[in-house]
Amino acid sequence: MSQKGGWMDPANNPCTEEAKASYKCLDVNNYDKSMCQEFFDAYKDCKRQWNARKAEERRRKFQSS
Repeated sequence: MSQKGGWMDPANNPCTEEAKASYKCLDVNNYDKSMCQEFFDAYKDCKRQWNARKAEERRRKFQSS
């Protein structure tokens, strides 16, 4: 059961699919992290882009004030 508004809520985290894929890979590969690097990289890239977008939105918000 997921918590509404939690970090796995797509409204708060657009990278939930990448996160789920990472967890699934770990589960399938007996938690051998070396087998899942491409999934981790995809999640990191998604988070990096999302954080950059949020930072840009904050900058615009403060510049318009």
